[in-house]
Amino acid sequence: MKNILLLVMVIFFYSCKENVKELNIEEVNEEQLKAPEIDMAMVGIWYSNVLDIVFDFDSDSAKQIVVLKKDFPEKLGIAEVEAIYKEDGSFSSSYFGLDGTILQTEEGTWYAKGDSLYIAYFSEGIEKTFAYHYEVKELEGVFTSLMDWDQDGSKDDRLILKSLKQGN
Repeated sequence: MKNILLLVMVIFFYSCKENVKELNIEEVNEEQLKAPEIDMAMVGIWYSNVLDIVFDFDSDSAKQIVVLKKDFPEKLGIAEVEAIYKEDGSFSSSYFGLDGTILQTEEGTWYAKGDSLYIAYFSEGIEKTFAYHYEVKELEGVFTSLMDWDQDGSKDDRLILKSLKQGN
């Protein structure tokens, strides 16, 4: 169950190979999160729509997994992922079970710098920090990151998350 939730948490964030940009997570520090740069295009409620992971991205043995929202119940065991970005720099994401109940909620902070999105929160007493290249066009967002998804010790797995913003 924890692996599914971790997979889903990372789901919220992805783009094409030429747009992949390795971001330095150490760039995220307490001062930046206290006085965030807010991109108003991000403010609102977002729902994960497509999860695309390529393991060992830059190798000949790369493997790809793509999960569409309609397949979340079967492949991930969840119904939906909702992320809320607020104008004050606060962030929350909730993972909904097949019966509509909230399985897990994470709360933290976010900020944008150029085309990079930074998110930080605590989970089980451990600070989690993520950095993404992002692009928002109208109500669609693409969030991309290189990370160690398969936990092999190398940040060589490309994650692309496509999300839809709730309309006003």
